[in-house]
Amino acid sequence: MQKVIEEEFGGAAFVKLSTRSPKGSYLPQLQANITFVISNIDSLTSDVNDKMAKYLVEEMDSGDSTENGDAIAFCAASRRAMKITSGEEAMSLLAV
Repeated sequence: MQKVIEEEFGGAAFVKLSTRSPKGSYLPQLQANITFVISNIDSLTSDVNDKMAKYLVEEMDSGDSTENGDAIAFCAASRRAMKITSGEEAMSLLAV
């Protein structure tokens, strides 16, 4: 996996965790996810969640504090947190 990430994808990739399209997401579920991450930000411990917590704080600090802004911040933080650069990170992400 490491070799493929380096040779075929330029050293970084994303692991698809669902067969659903992002545009098929349900907004209340997204809001529930945002609320969960915000309220549990201190207790999240895995590498991915540590990255997600860091990126979510950064994205929300630069947002407009509206529900739409929070959803945008959550999506942006998710994309940043899901980026992997090694086979080990990919396997760690799938184990979450």
